[in-house]
Amino acid sequence: MTIQRDNQAEEVRGSFAEMLADLRVAVPDDLIKTRQTTKIGDDADYVEWTIVQDILDRKAPRWSFKIVSTEVIEALKQVVVTVSITIDGVTREDMGIAQLSELSYGGPVYKAKQRGLKRAACAFGINRSMYQDADVQQILDNHEARQADERLQIEEERRQLETEIQGMKCMATSAGINYEQLIAGLATEYPEQNIQSLYDLTQMQRQRVKRILQKKSEKAS
Repeated sequence: MTIQRDNQAEEVRGSFAEMLADLRVAVPDDLIKTRQTTKIGDDADYVEWTIVQDILDRKAPRWSFKIVSTEVIEALKQVVVTVSITIDGVTREDMGIAQLSELSYGGPVYKAKQRGLKRAACAFGINRSMYQDADVQQILDNHEARQADERLQIEEERRQLETEIQGMKCMATSAGINYEQLIAGLATEYPEQNIQSLYDLTQMQRQRVKRILQKKSEKAS
């Protein structure tokens, strides 16, 4: 039963990771708009909050959101709305800020809520590429690929070591040497290493022991 629960947990983690990767896909250029942000004509790209909702509906249909808090900061003439989004039991949140003077299209609280929802969605990966350098995801992908290669290499080295140790045990048996006695002898020979098994030997030491065991095994046969 424990193994089954572990497998189910792995499936849930795997499916959630796949969903996050799906959400991280860049928003199509046709859905990105541009607005003027300063009087001198600087432009900024943005995505409507309804588009973000559509993406969530398509990619993560069990999503939900709530307003965590609303705070008016009179000194800055701003309203700050904290919005959380929950997908499959995972909650992430962020803030949206609007000037109190933004009275059109629903007013400042409404605008801050929109922005908070978009930023909370960004925490799940939606439209994150708009705020990153173009090569960030590629760098992360390359790093994960290297880590995967390193894990495979470590696993292969572990298998090779196990095969080598098993072979040494077989040679000891063929030579009529008791495994416990072999380890006790090695522990005496290398007292500084606290040897309790063949795994505690260095590669050079294992090679030396293998040569000795092989000779004794050949004599015994």
